[in-house]
Amino acid sequence: MSVIVLLRNTIEEFYKKHYFIIDLILKFSFSCAGLFVINQIIGYNPMLSKWYLVVLISAISMFLPATFMLLTVMLYAIINIYYISIPLAAMVGVLIAIMYLLYLRFEPEHAYLIVTMIILFYCRLEFIVPLLLGVFMTPIAAVSMCCGILSYHIFDSVSIIITQSIEGDLLFNQTLEQIFSNQTMYGEFLVFILVALIVYFIRTSGINHAFNIAVFAGGFLELTLMYIMNFVLQSNEHIYVLFIRVLISVVIAYIVILFRFPFNYLQVEKMQFEDDDYYYYVKAVPKLKINLAERNILRYNAKKNTTTGTKKSVEKLEKELKKVSEENLDDNSEDLKNSLEAVENGFDALDEDKNSDENI
Repeated sequence: MSVIVLLRNTIEEFYKKHYFIIDLILKFSFSCAGLFVINQIIGYNPMLSKWYLVVLISAISMFLPATFMLLTVMLYAIINIYYISIPLAAMVGVLIAIMYLLYLRFEPEHAYLIVTMIILFYCRLEFIVPLLLGVFMTPIAAVSMCCGILSYHIFDSVSIIITQSIEGDLLFNQTLEQIFSNQTMYGEFLVFILVALIVYFIRTSGINHAFNIAVFAGGFLELTLMYIMNFVLQSNEHIYVLFIRVLISVVIAYIVILFRFPFNYLQVEKMQFEDDDYYYYVKAVPKLKINLAERNILRYNAKKNTTTGTKKSVEKLEKELKKVSEENLDDNSEDLKNSLEAVENGFDALDEDKNSDENI
């Protein structure tokens, strides 16, 4: 655990120093991944599939807010569909506009979640989203998750219908039927929302190790519900494949939690206090911290400098003592002589300390 905390602190310090460049690189990579997945699913326009165009669009998108980046990715998909069917592109554009007007313009920071869902569906790691959504976000973010599920199935349905060589109005009608009669999509809506809510409620329950319990409970529920859904819908996905996909998602979510929330449950504190209106019960869980011992490299140099300064002080006092004795002053010279002896004794003590430290 200490290694994880050290690595987390190192990454955090590095990010604080270079956060502007790191944010741009992450947004560029995220946009590239989204455009690459769109190309793989519905990349029908040969011009848009050029790698340098993908890089150029991603470079522009990394300077834009999250909502505009999402709209850029969606516009890229619409242009690809437009190359095959104008009515189909118009339908996809209307659906995306509805998602934006009804939800995303009120929660623009959730735009990343839609693109994330599309990318992870393509990578077959979509089960990680409801786990992390329940840990880091509120239940309202489930709307963005469902928008991402819908977006992926729209693009997937378009690719399935186009491979059947259907043209004209029949292409439009078949695509609509394929999208809105997709029972798997509705099942994923239900399963992912339930898992995200269960994870959220366990995470906010206040029990010890709530984050870890929430992720493992969510993973088990996800595996169970998806197995039941596949059995009812007679899916061809084998249980072992489903188990491996859910297991990978749980492991990734658990690692993210270890880095983000390294809690120390051995030092939990419970407090109670009140004001004029309420009585409060507070449970404080400290985060793990590692305080590295700071080495004072200048320790001996400091002693050496002190010793040098003491020598100069002794020499100065000796000169003053000689001057006083030559002038035959009264008993004040005795006081000066005593001061000189005290300084010399202190100088001898410093030498002894230095020799003992060097021997150690």
